[in-house]
Amino acid sequence: MKTKTIVIVQARMGSKRLPGKILKTIRDKSIIEHILTTLQTCKNIDKIYIATGLGEENKLLVPLCEKLQVPLYCGPEDDVLLRFCQVIEQEEKAGRGYDFVVRICADSPFLDAQEIDKLIVAHKKNQADLSINYNHSTGLPCGFGVEVISKKALQESLLKAETEVHHEHLDEWILQHPTEYKILQQSVPKRKQSYRLHFTVDYPEDLTFLQEVARYLQEKDLPLYSQNFLQATRKNPFFVNKRRMTLFVRVDGSSEIGMGHLVRSLTVCDTLKKRIPSLQVTFFTNEESIQYIQEKGSAAGYVVQVYSNEKMKKALQEVNPDMVLIDLRKYLDDASSLPLSRALRVRFIDTEIPQEVRADVLINSYPLQQFPTSAKYYAGLEYFPLRQEFATKKKKNVEEKVREILVLLGGGNLHVEQIKKIIVLSSFFPEQHFTLVLGSAMDEDFANEIKEMVLEKNNVSLFKNISNVKELMDGADMGISGGGNALFEFSCCGVPTISISTDYDFSHASHQEHYCKAFQERGTTQYLGHNAQWEIQELHEKLDGLIKDKRLRREMSENALKLIDGNALDRICNIILKNYVKG
Repeated sequence: MKTKTIVIVQARMGSKRLPGKILKTIRDKSIIEHILTTLQTCKNIDKIYIATGLGEENKLLVPLCEKLQVPLYCGPEDDVLLRFCQVIEQEEKAGRGYDFVVRICADSPFLDAQEIDKLIVAHKKNQADLSINYNHSTGLPCGFGVEVISKKALQESLLKAETEVHHEHLDEWILQHPTEYKILQQSVPKRKQSYRLHFTVDYPEDLTFLQEVARYLQEKDLPLYSQNFLQATRKNPFFVNKRRMTLFVRVDGSSEIGMGHLVRSLTVCDTLKKRIPSLQVTFFTNEESIQYIQEKGSAAGYVVQVYSNEKMKKALQEVNPDMVLIDLRKYLDDASSLPLSRALRVRFIDTEIPQEVRADVLINSYPLQQFPTSAKYYAGLEYFPLRQEFATKKKKNVEEKVREILVLLGGGNLHVEQIKKIIVLSSFFPEQHFTLVLGSAMDEDFANEIKEMVLEKNNVSLFKNISNVKELMDGADMGISGGGNALFEFSCCGVPTISISTDYDFSHASHQEHYCKAFQERGTTQYLGHNAQWEIQELHEKLDGLIKDKRLRREMSENALKLIDGNALDRICNIILKNYVKG
């Protein structure tokens, strides 16, 4: 006996996020019309229905249903499961029985008709209760795929449903009881697979995204097929800039480790936000970093939460973000690096030590080419994201006489002894002015000690937590830098620099030292030594030598400007979006 299949499209005009969205147009058709005309090309479908709510606004669907000769059923507004079962019951009373139900969401305008037919065949062959060809690693992107449900499993779900969620989402009862039902995850050809991209219309920005891609396809004289949308987006990652997307950020900062990782994460988020105006960003961080992120990210609307494994796992499950950015110094892996159906996990590291870490994209600003990872791996000094103000570069005017020496050693407490030594040293260079900048993470007690020492000096100025670092660097003749962010910033400004490495983590005791040596090898800096393990006389000799050697300072400046091109942010954002659309 031949089995029969009915398609039911769940559609309502009263969408809260985008009211009336199913009648919004993409090119020359409304969303619901795109859906129905695609379904009418399927070979294994015997009947198509639209099942909507009882609200008056849903009557706007009547003319379209009459035009396309698709019956419209009006049932419970919020009980989708009951609405579907009522359609089945109505058809059975009319003498038309169906064995399988294909469920379609009216927010998916560009379905893959070929894969719908294949899924119906696979569902029958495997005698499954529920078959799905999207939202899994070898399936279609959300918006192209569907579910097939056996009538028996659907009606049983209605009898056993316990919560509002079971009634609101048609297959939720079955998915929550996988041992009681046979669930088939149908694979599609590799060229059609995408675990991350989604082509549904939930928000106004989603509609804009699909309209943009549709315009592109029209210009290329290509039909509005699902695969053309997928290939166009992969070829032009900038299309997703129109979407509404979510990004979780896992990062810490403190007086112990400094604020460099926070600065880097905020810088990348700010750049992504400029590209994707509707990007929703949530930071998960330690308590010491909350205020800093709130101050720096308030204008962009960033949300901040204190991190815990439990809190992050819950948020990942509930939101299923598009991307997760991880920038941790002390912890190799935590809940933030768990794989998800949609999220692209981008991990920033700056390590000279090969080690296993979980990620989809790994960006190592240290030039370590060999790394034990299956992730897409990018390594080199050109992948260190400097703040936006450092994107504009100009040639440094190297003067005959050195007047201004800028000292930036990091944001935490571990460079206090180094700064004290430099203050003592300033007495030997009365013709030069020293500007010391303390990081925002330095404890007040240490900062006050340094202030007391500076009061006795005529040629030393002290600042803390300033916003005009680029201006100070542009005005400096020479720099004394730590081995973190400041080293890259000095180089971007073409400032001849003496570097001093500092590290808090015993297991990475030479971490900054590797950066300092890498810059020295490229002729941009002179490396003094690690932590406070150097004598004042050593720094005196290096300073004195550079002050007297204009030719060397000019050479260092030119090398520095060649080394850091100021394009790291664009480079990194391109990598992130390119890998996102490939997923």
